[in-house]
This record gives sequence, C-alpha cells and structure tokens, in this order.
Amino acid sequence: SVSMSADGRIVAASSDQGDSVIWNGQNGKVLHQFAKTSEHGVNMIAVSADGRWTALGGAELRLYETSSAQELVRVTDLEGWIGSMDFSPDGSMLATGLSRQRPVLWDVKRLLAAARDGEATKN
Repeated sequence: SVSMSADGRIVAASSDQGDSVIWNGQNGKVLHQFAKTSEHGVNMIAVSADGRWTALGGAELRLYETSSAQELVRVTDLEGWIGSMDFSPDGSMLATGLSRQRPVLWDVKRLLAAARDGEATKN
C-alpha cells in the first residue's frame, strides 16, 4: 500500500514481503526503512495528513513517530488481519479495516496513553 501526507512531503509504502519505506516526497530520499516488522509482515501503511504519525498494519498494529521512526504503540491482539487503514484529516483517529469485522476506530491520544501505561485498547 502507499500513503502520503497532505502536503506531499512524506510518502510511505509497504510491500507484500513486509518491508516498509518512508521517503521525502520532495526529493525522493529514503528517510526510514523498516525491515519485516513481524513474522506475518505488514500489508498496510498510513501516514497522517500532517505527516506526524505513520501506522503499519497486518497481523498487528504499530504506530510510529514519522520524523524519528520511533515505535510508540504496538497492538498484537487484533481480532483479524488489517486489510485497510487511514487517519482522520486531523490525525486524531486511525480507522482500520479488519478481516471479517467492521472497521475499528482508534483514538491516537488514547493509544499513546495506553501504550505509556503498558497496554493498548480499542475504542
């Protein structure tokens, strides 16, 4: 999958082999490269409109700070495989489409707070 920040400065893509890359959309320079991030790989990637957050999805959900590529959240107990994902225009929510389920909406602030407290929960 491919995703881009609203201003085009950040472009991200994931492959079916599980690798993901974040590029500078203005000069094409690789900013960050993630090797296969789980044994099941990553098939979806989403960048928030402001470019602050990058989410990777597959058998698990990971949220990164785009500028540093620091992993902030990891959710491993999903009830299905993430087949699609997108941030709300203001970046406050992340919607994920899980296989055989209705979409799940994640509040980014709540995810970050839960991760700091040692657990991530769904809305």
